[in-house]
Amino acid sequence: MKQISGPTKQYERLVIEDKIIDGNPVMTWMVTNATVKLDVNGNYKILKDTKGAKVDGVVTSIMATDR
Repeated sequence: MKQISGPTKQYERLVIEDKIIDGNPVMTWMVTNATVKLDVNGNYKILKDTKGAKVDGVVTSIMATDR
């Protein structure tokens, strides 16, 4: 979780600032499914907000942001 926390914070900032442009409705749906959980050290972890939700596109986008 520590390694992905920084890129997750960066991705969150980019989404809030409307700097991530993706017209794909499936990706938009996945972003709305994603929630962030903080651990005791302030590290971010992506979770699904409901059972059956998908966040795979968000996680791979975060990984790509880090590369």
